[in-house]
Amino acid sequence: MEFWSVTTTISEMAFRYAFRTEYDGSAFNGWQIQPPEKAKKTVQGILEAAIRVANPEFTSHISGAGRTDTGVHASGQWFHADFETELDLYRWVHKINGILGNEPVAVLEGFAVTSGFHARFSALSRTYEYTLNSLPSPLNRHQEWFYPWPVHFSLLDEYAGCILKQSDFSSFCKAGDESETKVCKILSAGWHREDSRFRFRITANRFLYGMVRALTGAQLHAMRHGMSPVDFENLFLNSTRSSSGPAAKAHGLNLTQVSYPDHLFLK
Repeated sequence: MEFWSVTTTISEMAFRYAFRTEYDGSAFNGWQIQPPEKAKKTVQGILEAAIRVANPEFTSHISGAGRTDTGVHASGQWFHADFETELDLYRWVHKINGILGNEPVAVLEGFAVTSGFHARFSALSRTYEYTLNSLPSPLNRHQEWFYPWPVHFSLLDEYAGCILKQSDFSSFCKAGDESETKVCKILSAGWHREDSRFRFRITANRFLYGMVRALTGAQLHAMRHGMSPVDFENLFLNSTRSSSGPAAKAHGLNLTQVSYPDHLFLK
């Protein structure tokens, strides 16, 4: 997958704001805005269109914390934008949500931040959750993967422990990843069970393109084939992307949290 590159124009903007947003990814072709000729609906495109209705002078682009894929959800995505005039954030957030109307995306809250804040590059960590459900749930079918096969929870949690010890994730990203380094610092990783649901939660300083779905899929692949934790750990040493099994389905993934240094937020 290729991303259409856009650059936020700062041009002496006086006021920078950061916003936390939530969206149902099943309605969008990912976060990243695409070239006009593709004319595909994206979260960034819908948000920018709404902002331009509220603030016609806004002519630049917003910058998101992460470029979620088609079908991937977010309950804790962030973006920042620059404005020529100061905003009454409480009123502005309500206005934007009114403009968004029935679109499955909402701005949850806004904050005044320093000019040094960047939604992507200032992030200290990001947290994703992947949800499996061993029972069918029509109400949640777009937010979790119905997984009717046996789930060995303790084995999955051992695999997650192996992931926590790794740093090079070259074998767990899509071919389109253009990162200069494939090294990521995993801060936490583990599985959590809630009745029929199994959630893989992982926090890292950064993620590669398609990394969380690849890691989730690899764990399920290893579980189905009865791999020991040692054998699973060896996938990081000598495997190719294809030998680790298919990636987990997009609709089970949710970007839940992004953390930033407190000093970048204006009181």
